Amino acid sequence: MKRISCKVDEISKLNDYVYRVRLSPESETVYQPGQYLQLVLSDEDKRIFSIASAPHQAHIELHIGAAQSDDYPRQAIEHLQANAIVEIELASGLAFLREDTNRPRLLIAGGTGFSYVHSMLQHMLTQTSNPATTVIWGCRNSSDMYYYEQMQDWANAHPWLEFIAVIEQQPQPLTAHQGMLLDTVCQLYPDLSQYDVYLAGRFEMAKTAKPLFSEHKVNPEHLFGDAFSFV
Repeated sequence: MKRISCKVDEISKLNDYVYRVRLSPESETVYQPGQYLQLVLSDEDKRIFSIASAPHQAHIELHIGAAQSDDYPRQAIEHLQANAIVEIELASGLAFLREDTNRPRLLIAGGTGFSYVHSMLQHMLTQTSNPATTVIWGCRNSSDMYYYEQMQDWANAHPWLEFIAVIEQQPQPLTAHQGMLLDTVCQLYPDLSQYDVYLAGRFEMAKTAKPLFSEHKVNPEHLFGDAFSFV
């Protein structure tokens, strides 16, 4: 991986606990849509975050969910707030977007795992054609779905793109399925054999998803998620 210094251009809140961070790299960056980077707090302390931007964009964007009870992302935000210049290492991850196939795509995200999907979408929106793509994004509350309106706009503007929101608790005021993300995926797609399936979220979700999707005939060669390497 290459270590790069970046100027911290923006730290803004997308909701009560999710921050959008925009960095300007001081040298060339090379990565694939759907890869991740490491934010260097020190040589012994590097924090992993999905890259939310796409390779063609001049900036690097991150979506960091930093609740007070979670030291890992909160300390990363504090580091970014305290330093005008930070260092990152990129890029890592094998679950990047595959473009050598016309198989339909399911992009599944839990919570701020949406940043992974956002990177791939930012790239896909620049292409002249894309296979049929469905984004299925699950959150606990409607307020957690910080890009809901943007996703609706993209889906309305692009015939190849469908957006399905899933809310665990009462989905109002959003139009969404109510329930658990993985259960909803399997209800809507009982046969996953023809899809390229991309998944991002907490390790616990990935641990559940792999055997569950196998029951629903997913092709292991077309199931992508970096968390699967750790569960």
